[in-house]
Amino acid sequence: DDWARSSSRTAVTDRARNSRSWLTSTAPPRNQTMAFTLPDLVPIAEIPRGKSVMIQGVVLSPQASTFVLNDGNASQVITIGPTWRDLTKVKPGDRVRVIGQMDPYGTAVFRAGSILLENNRIVVVPAS
Repeated sequence: DDWARSSSRTAVTDRARNSRSWLTSTAPPRNQTMAFTLPDLVPIAEIPRGKSVMIQGVVLSPQASTFVLNDGNASQVITIGPTWRDLTKVKPGDRVRVIGQMDPYGTAVFRAGSILLENNRIVVVPAS
């Protein structure tokens, strides 16, 4: 589908206005848009070391602080810290994009910095 094939490198997210000026305005409140550049989308089999990238796939085997991501050709263990279930609400079968990098200490895990869920909700993983 379009979500999986998308090669867009810009994410857009809406955030609510923190001003109460709309209470006295005749115009309805508007969301503000924030745009930023995302790292390159790479296949799991080609993740480089020492560089932040984005990978995508289907969530498999969610555990307490990790899950496996499969892009149809390869799988990768993703680690996001001890409270990821509370933050992401991902389940087996969910399609996600993960931004992060391979563990700098040589282990075969991908350290997530943020997760883009299929509904375009972005979850920032706190540093642990």
